[in-house]
Amino acid sequence: KKDAKPPILNFRAPGGQIEVASRASYRGAPASETLRQVEMTADQYKRQGESGWILTSACGEYRLRSASDPDHRGPYYLAKRVAVFLTDSKAHPIPDSIAEPAQ
Repeated sequence: KKDAKPPILNFRAPGGQIEVASRASYRGAPASETLRQVEMTADQYKRQGESGWILTSACGEYRLRSASDPDHRGPYYLAKRVAVFLTDSKAHPIPDSIAEPAQ
């Protein structure tokens, strides 16, 4: 039996950035990368088509939606990836792995 994948969470990231595991697999590549978070509706995300991905967080405890930057101007193949917060879907609490420490 395969191991269950982590849940896909929809939450607003503190500071507007989320760290995800890097997809690079060669030596010397960083183990993670930081993505800017943008807000869009579920319909806008669906219209992204093949530009939408599900990525695993750097800690491996959850997954999140990602897409090509909708604010990008220029060739589509140069667009950076961004994390997506769906405004019209249920919002989950911020995971403990990235929650800001109490001050």
